[in-house]
Amino acid sequence: AHGLLCHALDQGRVDDFLGYWAEDAVWVLGAPIVGRPAIRAAVAGCANLFKASRHHDLKSFASTDGTRLCVQGQVEYTRLDDSKVVVPFCDVFAFAGDKRIQMCTTYIDLKPLTES
Repeated sequence: AHGLLCHALDQGRVDDFLGYWAEDAVWVLGAPIVGRPAIRAAVAGCANLFKASRHHDLKSFASTDGTRLCVQGQVEYTRLDDSKVVVPFCDVFAFAGDKRIQMCTTYIDLKPLTES
């Protein structure tokens, strides 16, 4: 499922991306982003940081009860000047009863996006 989530984000299909999240989900990406409308706004704000992204080399580790998932990988960003940078990331998910994302904590250093 995480691969589909990343693919939707990389393809700019925001509605599909948001469909994986619970209505009151929390995405901790530095500061907590609470609720689908706020998550939508955060994704839209990424247009100020980069032109495109491509997640790859995904490795996942799930809890035996299916309520938690940890995904490690790399994301290649195309910066606004068309140069590319690859950054490692780790997402830790907790799922609601309907299997939608209730909480995600993303560990990533986005500084390379703005460095020359």
